[in-house]
Amino acid sequence: KNIESHIIGDEGLVGYWSLDNDVKDHSGNGNDGIIYGNPLPVNGKYGKAYSFDGIDDYINIPCSVGDNLNLRGDMAISAWVNSENTGETSRAVYSDGYYYDFARSNSLLIYYNGHIQAYGKSSGSDEYSSYSQKSAVGNWTYVTMVLKGNQLFIYINGLLDNSQTTAIPNKIINDNVVCNIGRFHWSSGFELYYFNGTIDEIRIYNRSLTSSEAYYLYRYN
Repeated sequence: KNIESHIIGDEGLVGYWSLDNDVKDHSGNGNDGIIYGNPLPVNGKYGKAYSFDGIDDYINIPCSVGDNLNLRGDMAISAWVNSENTGETSRAVYSDGYYYDFARSNSLLIYYNGHIQAYGKSSGSDEYSSYSQKSAVGNWTYVTMVLKGNQLFIYINGLLDNSQTTAIPNKIINDNVVCNIGRFHWSSGFELYYFNGTIDEIRIYNRSLTSSEAYYLYRYN
């Protein structure tokens, strides 16, 4: 932890949930969570984590336009995940916004056959998306998405796994109608998809991370 703080610091850290028996935001920004359903505290990658049943468990992060989770440009989201086999269904680690309603959804997903998808939308039909080449099911995996300008990167266990050039650099919007850990909200009136597995150590930055920073988060987080 000390090595990590020295190398990366807290610059741009707008949300940090260690999930060690609580849902407090340890970034100092006050984005504390609210538990819904019955996610269970279990042994995590480091300390404790929360196990989600894939049915109705999630953590809501109160958010609104103009707050520090209202990310509109470069960003990074990372977490330790230990996912059960999801089949062909979206299972969100972290998501904000509605997909169908064209509000931006910066979602780090366990998606379809257990691969990670980083996904987002603009106010119109433009969207960005990238899938990991490696599967992330059945064991602890450190997943990181980084958006820098028009480049979207996915890191698995600290190493670059895939990247994608987007068509909408810094044009994406975020109305922050919902921010959730463990739930993906398809639309304000449609399906909800819940994570099945364990989540630990979620971090959100309002800046991009370098490849070295992504690696050191994996090594020392």
